Amino acid sequence: MTTRLQQLRSRLQEREMDALLVSTPENRRYLSGFAGSAGFLFLTQKDAILATDFRYIEQSARQAPDFEVVRIGRDLGWLVEVSGKAGAHRIGFEGDNLTVAQRHRIT
Repeated sequence: MTTRLQQLRSRLQEREMDALLVSTPENRRYLSGFAGSAGFLFLTQKDAILATDFRYIEQSARQAPDFEVVRIGRDLGWLVEVSGKAGAHRIGFEGDNLTVAQRHRIT
């Protein structure tokens, strides 16, 4: 997983992005090892955060030990908090998975 994160961080730097929001289950598992059906990854040059709901807190800690686990609810307030802490302004996302409504709430 470490090599995968290093490669992703290199790509973020090339594209002059502060962070990436990963929302698809396949990419979430590929990058973190977390196999749960709900959650997001928020990745920066320094941070690796796995945000998921209460059902997966224990599972995520076991499957993605290199990630900080953040418990989330239905709203995207957690994203405002973690992106603010990270100082992330340019955040990439998976355009084929994020809905227009979610994108509007994030911006």
